[in-house]
Amino acid sequence: MTSLSQHEILNDLVLIGGWCFIVYREHFGNSHLIPVLRTLDIDFLIPTPVKRSNTADLPAVLSNLGFDLAIAYPDGVEKYVHPELELEFMVPARGEAVEKVEFVRKLGVKAQPLRYMSLLVENIMVTRFRGIELRVPRPSVFAIHKLIVSTYRKVPEKRKRDEESALSLLQFCKKVPSEWILAVHTCDTMPTGWFQRVAGVLERLDSVLLKNLKG
Repeated sequence: MTSLSQHEILNDLVLIGGWCFIVYREHFGNSHLIPVLRTLDIDFLIPTPVKRSNTADLPAVLSNLGFDLAIAYPDGVEKYVHPELELEFMVPARGEAVEKVEFVRKLGVKAQPLRYMSLLVENIMVTRFRGIELRVPRPSVFAIHKLIVSTYRKVPEKRKRDEESALSLLQFCKKVPSEWILAVHTCDTMPTGWFQRVAGVLERLDSVLLKNLKG
């Protein structure tokens, strides 16, 4: 990440995925209430359109760091693979997007369009992590997003892991007034179908939290 920061590329990326929990824990004073998920995958969300004025060669930067490009066929989804890490890029899906990949010209990478990413793009915070300035989703919204995504998981173990980590993070956010206010507002203003997914999970796991979330 240091190299991405030096090339002024991190300003165009939002860290998502399991690494967010590690960043949140450090940001909030190493709170043990925030779960830490160890993962070799680093996922970046690219808010589009990219606002930078010039074009960056992100694949070249990653190649110089020892990452190899791996393409999944037939959909063409790209990953950048390193012996210790795997990087993948996502963009918010627009409308009824059916494309498997979207080329982000100003960064030179192909990203995977995914639903519900607008939640994260609209709620970003900037923090310092190990000396590097990072953009991550606000934790309350990240937890809500993760609850929604968990409802699509087909593998029970992955679904359970998503549910439990999201619930723990949301329970922590209830102790942070600014985050809880945002959580309630987000659920109050999101599309009904989205909230029904959140409510369906919380009804099983923590009905009291769901009641509080409804305001």
